Amino acid sequence: MASRELQDAAGSELVALRESRHATLTKYLQSIEQDLRIVASSRDVKDAIVDFTTAYYAISEPGRRTLKWIYDSKNQISAGNTESTPDEPGIRAYARTHERYHKWFELIRKVRGYYDDFLFNLSGDLIYSVEKEPDFATNLLTGEWRRTGLGRVVRGALNANPSRNWMFSDFKPYAPSKGAPASFVSTPVREAGKTIGVLAFQMPIGEINEIMHVTAGMGETGETYLVGADYLMRTDSRFKQVSTILKQTVST
Repeated sequence: MASRELQDAAGSELVALRESRHATLTKYLQSIEQDLRIVASSRDVKDAIVDFTTAYYAISEPGRRTLKWIYDSKNQISAGNTESTPDEPGIRAYARTHERYHKWFELIRKVRGYYDDFLFNLSGDLIYSVEKEPDFATNLLTGEWRRTGLGRVVRGALNANPSRNWMFSDFKPYAPSKGAPASFVSTPVREAGKTIGVLAFQMPIGEINEIMHVTAGMGETGETYLVGADYLMRTDSRFKQVSTILKQTVST
């Protein structure tokens, strides 16, 4: 009887820990949804989508390839410095727009821990991102990355009847981020009741790991983690030195 009571007590403690992590994670995910709604409703984001869209449409196709090169982290010759941009009106207009809004979006990313912030026009063009990875200045509806999680959430947000299920994508390897696991969330940006673009975030793995890695009550060998329907981990194990996301199978 004593043995059974000890086992029951240990089991109840595990359930309590699981429910505590579930509640904390749910609250955090709700805060991300709130971030999306608040940021998407701001005047700055609405103006940014209009200004970036106008500048982007003024850039020729060869000019867009140049734009990618200008803002590539390996080159970074301008990043808003209008004096060093090529003599193409659209690119110069884009550089001025970038200089106006970039610090604000970068602050959102840093303060809230997102990997990246994205803006899309109604055609699905990625007209702005903080990180400027290979998906920048490409089309996520028709281009190379259309079948990725980011392409999914852009299509979902631009749908006539947006569904929450289609504005969230589970963790999967994302080639533009060097194949690292990436999850995305999005929301339509509306002005006077009409959709004018899409705001998206690349989910913060570090913040989610911190929630699951709280050690209080776990002892030396206990841990909590997330597992997907494919039985692959969605958070890192606190005992591993390398990432276990989408690598470690858990089928207990």
